[in-house]
Amino acid sequence: MERSGQDATLVTTKDGRRIAYLEVGDPDGPLVLHNHGGPSSRLEAGLFADAARRHGVRFVGLDRSGIGRSSPQRDRTSAEWADGLVADAELLYKDWAFDVTTIERPVHMWQGTDDELVPFSVNRTIGDRMPGTVWHQVEGGGHLIAIGCADEIVAIAAEELRR
Repeated sequence: MERSGQDATLVTTKDGRRIAYLEVGDPDGPLVLHNHGGPSSRLEAGLFADAARRHGVRFVGLDRSGIGRSSPQRDRTSAEWADGLVADAELLYKDWAFDVTTIERPVHMWQGTDDELVPFSVNRTIGDRMPGTVWHQVEGGGHLIAIGCADEIVAIAAEELRR
């Protein structure tokens, strides 16, 4: 691993790709892996720094392939991106092999009812397929509700990860 500009840490995968990430909060706390939307980056993790420190979690935001300082992957499908996220998480010392339809723990999902980038029905359909989903509907909320709800989101994640 090496430190780089913009508070990025860079790791190299077995196939030679570089992944940039920003880590905030407690480096010894349980891992919360933040999956930013496009066209954002690892820098979004900085918006959660205070909440991550307050609740004692290791909050990591990755640059997706081809964004920020992470290497691009040409012709990568959404399914391949999800597999890559698991591999990227494993690089950060978290064994994360699971089938989401068998998760018995609560999976908290937040969705703004006025999100124009990811329609309410899309995430609700995904949430309904996971047996442990706890739905947090934010009336009038748009696409960036995670920032306004950061303290609540990180507090719940910290509580769940310590069980």
